Amino acid sequence: MIEASRAEDGCLAYCFYVDITETRRFRIYEEWESEEALQAHFATSHMAEFREAMKGFRVTSQKIMKYEVNSVQAL
Repeated sequence: MIEASRAEDGCLAYCFYVDITETRRFRIYEEWESEEALQAHFATSHMAEFREAMKGFRVTSQKIMKYEVNSVQAL
């Protein structure tokens, strides 16, 4: 999933993380160049395969957030 997503046009970042304070919690971090690139990602075959594979896991909760950033600068 990571490799295929990172190869998509418009993908700036795609990462999975295990939360070090709650090892049963996983986080997915993504950055997309545009809304169109994100929507194209949702329509890919690897995303459909990922959704299907996730049915085999016991997900107790999920929180999906989308942030729109209008500027980025180095600190």
